[in-house]
Amino acid sequence: MHYYEESLYELTKKNKEVVILTAENRFSMRNLPNLIGEKFIDVGIMEQNLVGVSAGLSKCGKIPIMHALSAFLTMRSFEFIRTDLGYPNLKSIIVGTFTGFNSQANGPTHQAIEDIGLMRLIPNLKIFAPSNIYEMCNIFKIIDQFDSPLYLRYNDDTEINYGSDVFNFGENIKIKDGKNIAILTYGINLKNSVKASELLEKKKIFPSIYNFRFMNFKNDKYLKKILNTYSKLVVIEDHFSNGGLTSIVKEESYNQKINNKLLEINLEDRFFKPSLINDVLEHEGFTPKDIYNKILNFLK
Repeated sequence: MHYYEESLYELTKKNKEVVILTAENRFSMRNLPNLIGEKFIDVGIMEQNLVGVSAGLSKCGKIPIMHALSAFLTMRSFEFIRTDLGYPNLKSIIVGTFTGFNSQANGPTHQAIEDIGLMRLIPNLKIFAPSNIYEMCNIFKIIDQFDSPLYLRYNDDTEINYGSDVFNFGENIKIKDGKNIAILTYGINLKNSVKASELLEKKKIFPSIYNFRFMNFKNDKYLKKILNTYSKLVVIEDHFSNGGLTSIVKEESYNQKINNKLLEINLEDRFFKPSLINDVLEHEGFTPKDIYNKILNFLK
């Protein structure tokens, strides 16, 4: 059984109010329908209906966890998420798959590189972008810590396990302690950021690295502390430059009247050419070596 599927199964056994829903997106939970019966609902390829049904379930006291390809879930049913979940502030988890570079050779229509920017527009909704499968599944262990809609950027990476030991809702963490410069990132880019930092350390450059897995929290004291601590910042994300973590950092810097020097490593305002993930990282300049070189040039 897939680790994600096992985590959902354990959650449904512990919490009778949890209902698992999908818009024909079962790749990591093919055994669940037979295991949990009527607690599993597949609405077919109808993302708007997925959100509408989930909103109804939440109004009845259930906790819906819905799954679909993020590009369709966040864009096609944006109005439903905004109005049916965000406006009444209904407890629910929106799981978007195939986000950023996290895919294997899907076409550009199936890749979500604007999802965080869209979800940030919705009041009450929080965003969770884990760096690995263990961190991701921790959210089910603390499901009682939040009562609002949550957008989860699906990530089933098993190579690393940063951030699973210390986990509370809304809590971002420092992965490496350095000085003078800080790298802020999330999701699949955390792994390569750490590898890039190991290359930088050979040049006597010691960046701090922060896992910004939670976003869209007002009055983020943790981010304010980082902005006041480091004069140079690097933000790395597989997202457009607008709307994501880069925008969050810029907005808070402006609000705090702090003039940090900022290196952006993102997709700027361009679409990318989907391929196998290692090829994408190399083509788009997100490998550890690419990150290392960009930070070196930034410091010069």
